[in-house]
Amino acid sequence: MLKVDELKQDILQAATHLATKIRSTEGQADAFKQLVPIYLQRNEVDFAASLADTLNDPFTRDQLLMEIAERCAAINDDDYALQLADAIEDDSINLQALEKIAIRKISLGQIDKALQIADSIEHPDNIYSELALYLTRQGALSDAKEITQRIYLSTIKAATQLQMAIILLEQNQMEDASGLIDEALQTSSEIDYKIDEIKTLIEIGNTLIRAEMLDKAIKTLDRARQEAIKLDDAAKETLLSVISTSFLESGNIELADETLDLITDKTIIASTLSSFANVFSKKNQQDEAIDALKEAFQILKSQTSSEIRSSSLRFQVFRIIATQFAAIGDFERAIMIAESIEDYDELQLTLTHIAKAFAAQGKDDLADEVIRMIDEDDIKMFALIELADVKISLGLNDSASNYLQKAAELTDSVFQPFSRSEACLSIAERFIGLNQQESASRLFQESIENAAEIRDETLRVISLIRSAQLCEKYNLTLSENSQNKLREIIFKSETQS
Repeated sequence: MLKVDELKQDILQAATHLATKIRSTEGQADAFKQLVPIYLQRNEVDFAASLADTLNDPFTRDQLLMEIAERCAAINDDDYALQLADAIEDDSINLQALEKIAIRKISLGQIDKALQIADSIEHPDNIYSELALYLTRQGALSDAKEITQRIYLSTIKAATQLQMAIILLEQNQMEDASGLIDEALQTSSEIDYKIDEIKTLIEIGNTLIRAEMLDKAIKTLDRARQEAIKLDDAAKETLLSVISTSFLESGNIELADETLDLITDKTIIASTLSSFANVFSKKNQQDEAIDALKEAFQILKSQTSSEIRSSSLRFQVFRIIATQFAAIGDFERAIMIAESIEDYDELQLTLTHIAKAFAAQGKDDLADEVIRMIDEDDIKMFALIELADVKISLGLNDSASNYLQKAAELTDSVFQPFSRSEACLSIAERFIGLNQQESASRLFQESIENAAEIRDETLRVISLIRSAQLCEKYNLTLSENSQNKLREIIFKSETQS
């Protein structure tokens, strides 16, 4: 047993010790799901397995053993990997574990070991699928095709053939790719579940569009449409929406409109029109994009309460349309549409998305104006972190730093200590990426202080595990004050036990 003075100097050991003390079975499982991957990154598989074995939650235990088994396969400790898989009690998780071990062996080029596992299980389709893709990448197409013939489920077989075709398209092997697409089309007709057949046809159609085989794409999508029309299912109109957008991608506006006319739900119609707008924007047809967005908004606004099947989906479409208007620089319309959203959480999320769209365009004054519309400091704080991410992705580090500083200033006003701790760690990691070590270190230490204030023992441990992950990743050190806070947390845990 490690003493408190030793634990306080090592946040990972402290978090591990505290996780074993959590009294709630569900709470301990939640903590271990985040703790075990850290030890796997260190290749401490024995210790990770011993932790998993202490859990009273058999489902989480089995899931963790599956992760550990896969890691063992990755480091070529195959006997232990299979031993761990054998220790899994749930049959479906045991099968998944064996699949993951085999797939990891394939990624390492150890085909014989993968095939041995495939031969030992009842349903090895996923293993054969991964092997066929591996062989295709290696240029062994005939061997890959032979492997696909071993796949029993037509859904998996068709998906594999299509993915093989995509690999070949990337390698500019057009003739072989076209042949495999034809094989995938043939296999799709053997799929028993009609919705899966339609989804497969849509994927094939979209692949053909990317390969600029437009005539064949349109023919495939029309087949998907004809099958979708026959459905008496809630998924029918969603599938027609996707097909309609794909027709537009192919350049066939007439078929896109005809398919759109088959949809009756106004929310799905509006969602489809917002997808149309994306297609028009990609083709630099901005007037058509704006017209599609205007029509989508009007259709949503025209819905009566009796016509609304899902308020949450309707609000999501409002958010998408508002964000698209922001992306083309239309501030007034974006805000007007956002204000149509009656759900508070969805409205705050929409404002964040609008602000990000303006930040991406360099319109920081508009982004800042939108941020000021967000009511709560914790939502505003995380929104500012997302704006910083936008700027980081654009290489605008000074602007990113400015947003991170503003976010850091809001941490103290956030009520929940867990949220404060999460925010401190998020901001600290980004400051590290910007080479601002002093700011990062200060926020890292603050995350420990905030963790000490968390009342829920599971959330307290999860907060420390997150801190341990950051500490591990960037080789951070604990200040004396942080060590004392950690000592305080350990003592509190011991007295509660």
